[in-house]
Amino acid sequence: MPEMKLFHSPVAGLLFVAAASLSVHAFGQEPAQPGLTWTATGATNGNVFYHVASLLQSGKVLIAGGTDGAFVTLASAQLYDPASGRWSFTGSMSTPRNSHTGTLLPDGRVLVTGGQTGVTFVASAEVYDPATVQWSLTGSMSVVRVAHSAVLLNTGQVLVAGGVNGPPTSF
Repeated sequence: MPEMKLFHSPVAGLLFVAAASLSVHAFGQEPAQPGLTWTATGATNGNVFYHVASLLQSGKVLIAGGTDGAFVTLASAQLYDPASGRWSFTGSMSTPRNSHTGTLLPDGRVLVTGGQTGVTFVASAEVYDPATVQWSLTGSMSVVRVAHSAVLLNTGQVLVAGGVNGPPTSF
C-alpha cells in the first residue's frame, strides 16, 4: 500500500496530504515555504485513485469513492485521523463513483456530486454526516457530470460547473 505523506504548516487551517492521486492543499501556499515540512503517515486501506478528499471541521480527512488498482469503482469512504496517523473505513456511499466532487458544507457535512460508475455517468448527489458517519441521498443534479468542479458559495449553496456531461460519441 502507498505510504501517505502529511504536509503540515504552522499556519492554522493548512493541511496537505499526498498519496497516489490524493491531494488536499490550500490555494496559494507553496511547499517550499520556510517552516513547512513533510511527515510520513499511515497508508490508506487499499489503493484509491480518482477519489475526492475533504478536510472536515474536526481536522480529519475524508476520502470517498474512486477506483482501486483494478479500476473497480468504489463506494467506500475512509477517514484519516492526524492524531493517530491512521486511516479507518467509515460509512459507504449508496452509489459507487469516481471523478466526482466533494464540498464541505457550512454545517460540517460533505456534499458529493456526480462522477461515474464504470462507464455510466451519474447525476446523483449524497451527503456525508461525520456526526452519524452515514451517507444520505439528496437531490440529483439536472444533468450528469464527470470531472467537474464544485464550489461553496457565500449563500451556502454549491455551484457545480464544467466537466463532461455525456460519454464521448467517437474516439
